[in-house]
Amino acid sequence: METVQGLLSRRYARLALHQVRYKKTVYRNRKPPTWASQVALDMFDQYYKRQFGTRWSSIRLALLSEPKHAALVNNFGHDPEAVCADLEALGAVDVMDGQQALRPARRAKRGVRGSPSLPVTATNLRLYSMADTSRFPPAQPDADGILTYYAMDAASVLPVLALNLNSGDIVLDMCAGPGGKTLAILNTSVSLSGIIANEPKSSRLKRLNQVLRLYLQRGLSVQKGVKVTSFDGCRWGKVSANSFDRVLVDVPCTTDRHSLTHDEKTNIFHVARARERTELTDLQVKLLSSALAAVRPGGEVVYSTCTMSQMQNEGVVYMAMEHANQNSNILAEVADVSGLVQFFRNTFTFSEGCRIGALVLPSLPNNWGPMYFCRLRRIN
Repeated sequence: METVQGLLSRRYARLALHQVRYKKTVYRNRKPPTWASQVALDMFDQYYKRQFGTRWSSIRLALLSEPKHAALVNNFGHDPEAVCADLEALGAVDVMDGQQALRPARRAKRGVRGSPSLPVTATNLRLYSMADTSRFPPAQPDADGILTYYAMDAASVLPVLALNLNSGDIVLDMCAGPGGKTLAILNTSVSLSGIIANEPKSSRLKRLNQVLRLYLQRGLSVQKGVKVTSFDGCRWGKVSANSFDRVLVDVPCTTDRHSLTHDEKTNIFHVARARERTELTDLQVKLLSSALAAVRPGGEVVYSTCTMSQMQNEGVVYMAMEHANQNSNILAEVADVSGLVQFFRNTFTFSEGCRIGALVLPSLPNNWGPMYFCRLRRIN
């Protein structure tokens, strides 16, 4: 007679076999996971190949390669000159000064006289870049306890330069997180009457406050007239109409480079953010329309993204201008940014297909961006 132990052993064996067969069936029928970065790459291949033609293959390679890195020197530190010397010892070159060294020989070859100049905004900015894709060491606190430089994509300063700031301006940075462009605005030589750094998303707002705390001496934010807010950017045109001399609108976008290198929920191509992605263009139009209402007549708005999408770039600019005109009777015109493009033509690769504004394309070896920016001037 079979023992109780034997019966149990056979029963557990049949149960284990059933589980194995069930798991095989389940895993055989289960589809492999679709990564957000792969979804983004497939969509980019379909969309950008039509937009850029044969050039897309080289842009694609640059997007999937290691980007270049830049360091914005913190002018509020204890000894910025010493920081510049340390960065130069690492082999870095100041992007703002490096243009003059590259330009004369090329001008002589092409028979071009004169040279473009940067706006007053840039006279105090020092932005260092490596010749290759080497990363800068983490910034360390100086004698005053604040960090010496801010690591960023060098193309991110272009929208700040396009603001064309003047002394006494009141500035709104509508989508300020994580804080790099706000810090660049503060590091210019322009004496502003005030700057509002607005960021509605809590995670980015936290980072914005952290950047201001780490890079500005205690009390300097108040002295510089910096105010951090967390309002919906679409409301600024109603609650603060005709209030600002300059408005920077660095809108949420598909963030092309990030979308190809990250698979977590910060990637807008993540399955959990499908609805947000479909509503993205509408949000961009509302934000830019709000900025046009918030700026004073005669004031200027700079719209920027980190995508190459014509719909999110030039398309949004056209739609926002029409929306502002039809709904608020606001007239705006596109202002010229060709001076910036000309000055930085040796540092960045600019798209030749832009009808309005300018677009920095990722390329090897100038692997910056993408970064689109367009300056609008309110007429009435």
